[in-house]
Amino acid sequence: MIEFIEKMQSKFAETNLAMITFGDEGADILAEDLLNGDVDDHAGNTEVSIMLASKPDISKKPKTGSTKDTVDFNWDKRIIELTAYGIIDSNPEWVASAEIGHKLIKIYADNLISKIRDFSN
Repeated sequence: MIEFIEKMQSKFAETNLAMITFGDEGADILAEDLLNGDVDDHAGNTEVSIMLASKPDISKKPKTGSTKDTVDFNWDKRIIELTAYGIIDSNPEWVASAEIGHKLIKIYADNLISKIRDFSN
């Protein structure tokens, strides 16, 4: 992504291009405290919680105690090669909730706003 930005910057000389992500180590530490475990990579407690908070009408909370594969993932393989359900999350328990989702949204939104402000100065 950095290469792409550097390449495109010359085409837009009067505009500063940057890649800003909402997450980082600081935000992940706050999220991990809420989740009592690591932030997931795909379809785990983090993303399910955010969906329960933002789109409850199309989201389903996993049943407490339901089976949950724990998969650590390095993105060298396709998700389907490692897990039939697409869940990439090392936390062995489902702790997802709308309450956690609202708190995660605030953590990530505040972090992104801070990064944009830092970039703007």
